[in-house]
Amino acid sequence: MRFYNQLDRWSLPGADRVLTVCRPFAKQLERVGVAAERIRVQHMPIRPFVPVPEEQQRELRRQFGIAGGAQVLLSVGRLSHEKGHIDLLRALALVRGRNPALPVRLLLAGDGPERGPIERLSRELGLADIVILAGHQDEIRRFYAIADIFVLPSHTEGSPNVLLEAMAAGVPVVAAAVGGVPELATDGETALLVGRRDIGGLADATERLLADLSLRERLARCARGVLARNTPQAYARSIRTVLEETLRPESQSEPRFVP
Repeated sequence: MRFYNQLDRWSLPGADRVLTVCRPFAKQLERVGVAAERIRVQHMPIRPFVPVPEEQQRELRRQFGIAGGAQVLLSVGRLSHEKGHIDLLRALALVRGRNPALPVRLLLAGDGPERGPIERLSRELGLADIVILAGHQDEIRRFYAIADIFVLPSHTEGSPNVLLEAMAAGVPVVAAAVGGVPELATDGETALLVGRRDIGGLADATERLLADLSLRERLARCARGVLARNTPQAYARSIRTVLEETLRPESQSEPRFVP
């Protein structure tokens, strides 16, 4: 990783154009010597969500032992430290402490090095009966289909596909306002955003959505607008524009690699 980062510092300042997925990453590129006028921010595209038949949804709930009346909190991603799952568990413990009888399940779709620590902390916090580790999943649409709330507690992100997927699927979102997340979602309008590592804020926002169906419906309805702004066609047009401007004679310059 150190070699990879050093290669970036050496090579990127010599590029005619550098594409990145969010403005905070663009600022990082400037700090390693990439000229601001050569940087282009390009968010990831998203396709419309294809509905999942109700029988498949019921089968998924049966598979993981989720009763019909239980609300499902979903988080999708690699189980690694920077994804903030430990923060999510601590937030869920606060929510359950204030609402002991709340019928809720936390469904984690993904695998990685934090699986062991997540399992141990779930037991320590008395959450083992409501935390479900589903492991790596190739087909994730079914999980969005049964989710009542999508939670993204990451410490760092770029332009997270899972956030776009949840919004396109009409799942109300609670997310940490890191990286490009605030460029994709607006607090109180298309999601509830909280601070990085803000366990109390994560708990409050999650509890608020669990208790307020009308708020969930409004956020989900507004969030679907992401489909109009981030289409694959718009993405292709944007990439083509960058390629065309890069190939113009006036945009060319001598390589500026710095050993």
